[in-house]
Amino acid sequence: WLQAYGVGAVATGGPNSRDHYRDFRDPFKFDGVLERVWQQGDDVIYAVPRRAPSLVRVISAGDVLETRPPSFETVEPITSFARALEANPLPEVHWANAQRATIRATLEPGQLLYAQISWHPGWRATRDGEPVPIRPDGLGQIVIEPGCSGPCRVQLTWTGGVEMTLARDRKSVV
Repeated sequence: WLQAYGVGAVATGGPNSRDHYRDFRDPFKFDGVLERVWQQGDDVIYAVPRRAPSLVRVISAGDVLETRPPSFETVEPITSFARALEANPLPEVHWANAQRATIRATLEPGQLLYAQISWHPGWRATRDGEPVPIRPDGLGQIVIEPGCSGPCRVQLTWTGGVEMTLARDRKSVV
């Protein structure tokens, strides 16, 4: 589940944590499962293994989780999905700022771009200046369907959606 959501690290705090927000029922459940990269008292940071820290991946259309597994205990579809995310070539991603990324990849027919970012209608994707389909998957993350075979350049842009349009347009505020 952590790999599927693009998590790079997990911080936990035990009963004697210096953190005031202690929400883990079993703060040491990652011991022996994930690598401890930092510890001070009961506060621990574990690394989640990932081939690369990028949140954008190339994925085959058939590997996309179209529906959410019924519970967190259902691990098989998530395990297969995480393997698929790690197996394909990585795209080159350049973030100009927090709202705009350029993604370059060489895609084969049937491959998509997958961004481990929460989908919202305010995200837009274009290829060569033309809009391409962008949608959520079953985990609520971004699937981009650039429709290209071979070298591909996609712009991913956060517009903010209706909320930001209303916030920017003072005339629409009552």
